Amino acid sequence: MPREGHEGRVSPRQVHVVGVAGSGKTTLAWHLGARLGAPVHNLDHIYYEGGCAGERPRDQVVADLAAIVAEPAWVTEGSFVDWIDDVLASAELIVWLDVARPVVAWRIIKRHVTRRANPYGGIIPKWIRLVRYLAGRCPESRREQKRVLARYESKVRRITSGSAARIVDLVAGPPRA
Repeated sequence: MPREGHEGRVSPRQVHVVGVAGSGKTTLAWHLGARLGAPVHNLDHIYYEGGCAGERPRDQVVADLAAIVAEPAWVTEGSFVDWIDDVLASAELIVWLDVARPVVAWRIIKRHVTRRANPYGGIIPKWIRLVRYLAGRCPESRREQKRVLARYESKVRRITSGSAARIVDLVAGPPRA
């Protein structure tokens, strides 16, 4: 149930943040979680073993998602929309970070250059995977998100730009004094 926020504004208690890689999901989710006093769940850690290794068994994924949506307050974040219907249906607010592809590309490149640990192996596989994502999977992910989120249109807030702090103020209200 939403709670009364600053100046009588109702703050959501169950929020899902979705967008393609590099859109700012993780940063925004952490800011929202802090503002709302809610735990933050990265859905990559629910779906994959060890964050980005092989997929976990479907029954474990379903059980973990059911436990999250049963909580009174939560913020989830992830780029997938095809296996999280319970999360989307339970969310009071869905924040869709629909950021321009050049911004996403810059953020992903910067992340890959500055990240010390390479989750994909050697430098060549990392860059090949990055280029393939930006050329094909990124626009495909956005189209899939748009298609699925249309079913939840009344609770989707589409954001195309802005800092995490400004977006938190937009969707959750300013911090309490």
